[in-house]
Amino acid sequence: MRVVEEEFGGSSRLSVVVDTGEEDGIKEPGILKEMVRLQEYLDSLQYVSDPSSLTDLVMELNQVLQGGDPAEYRIPDTRQAVAQELLLFTMQGGSGIDSMVSYNFE
Repeated sequence: MRVVEEEFGGSSRLSVVVDTGEEDGIKEPGILKEMVRLQEYLDSLQYVSDPSSLTDLVMELNQVLQGGDPAEYRIPDTRQAVAQELLLFTMQGGSGIDSMVSYNFE
């Protein structure tokens, strides 16, 4: 964070972009799980607060669609399950996803 302070005069928000290099690549559970690990690490840093990402939405959707079971607040095991949950969310008029992911989920 010192670099951000020195080079940018501080920051109230810093965005990290993950580019998978392939269409629908962000629906891959392994990538999403690595994003969760990065988010947990960032959250452990002293000067970082409330990191958020697409993974929060995916895990919340999974929990809700599994009857609200707290154990289901997790990334689904298959790419197909992630894709279905995100499709359902967008078809139901879910908002905010455009600010988290590109139109082709790359």
